Amino acid sequence: MVCEGLFNLFGTTSEEVIARAKKESDDYYLPQINELSSNNKTLSSQIDYLKNLLIQNNISFNLEAAMEGVNMPNQ
Repeated sequence: MVCEGLFNLFGTTSEEVIARAKKESDDYYLPQINELSSNNKTLSSQIDYLKNLLIQNNISFNLEAAMEGVNMPNQ
């Protein structure tokens, strides 16, 4: 096709362009994804710890009822 001909004119192929774009994307996004995943695990662990404290001390807590009075920004 015409596009592949243009790539060849510049000494590359569409496959090489796709591979480079994927590598650049992975190099940029994977560290961020890994950091967010780690943060998510930490937060989940903290939430579990706090839930266990509530249970151990016979404290009931209804998150949905608590959130009704909180103004949450639109995301």
